[in-house]
Amino acid sequence: HRLDTVKIIKYVHAESGLDCILQCVLQEILCRSANFRNTLTSEADENCELLKTVDSEEPAGSLKKDENFDYYKLLQPEKKPEDAVSSSASPQIAEEISTANSATPKVTDGPTTQPTSVVPCKSGEVAFGMDNGRIQDSQITASTVHNPGLSPQQGRLNSASSWSAGLYDQNQWIQVDLGREEVVTAIATQGRANYPQWVKTYSVCYGSNGNAFEPYKIDDAVKVRKNNYNC
Repeated sequence: HRLDTVKIIKYVHAESGLDCILQCVLQEILCRSANFRNTLTSEADENCELLKTVDSEEPAGSLKKDENFDYYKLLQPEKKPEDAVSSSASPQIAEEISTANSATPKVTDGPTTQPTSVVPCKSGEVAFGMDNGRIQDSQITASTVHNPGLSPQQGRLNSASSWSAGLYDQNQWIQVDLGREEVVTAIATQGRANYPQWVKTYSVCYGSNGNAFEPYKIDDAVKVRKNNYNC
């Protein structure tokens, strides 16, 4: 689907649909939704349209079926841009993936973790690369593995399978080494693609040396995420 509107803020390059909507959040305070063209013509192609409107505010029929585009919007579509400037709440993101018959939402919200020393996000920061392979297999490790076909390297977004732990308890973990301290503003998760398995809840820990980790907390309480589901 693609929202046909003249209210386009600008065109940018995105590696994926999630990357596109993250740029909407990080780059433009007025951005509220985005059109992502899923057919690239070149690596520098400006395939992401950042929009200052949402489908519910456009004329009927503006959200048109288009196999070359996926439409994404913030989970708070009625929130006005001027409200976003003064709001301290973290933006929630809804990813609408167009299929032949319907649009299936995948949800994430941020921030979900923080580095040991917080620095402001810079314009243009995008997804780290768990989807497109920018993060190497060697940077992904896990506590245990059920079998070689369910390795931590399979725990990427849009993987054909998934990572699956070798033990069934609450002490299992998957770890991603970003290579340096970074500000993480959102985490996207998926269930296993080829079997009905997924983690219902999880928490996030962060660290800078690969050995000592601190849990992400809100009001001194460990934040347990409950927004994962099979997709």
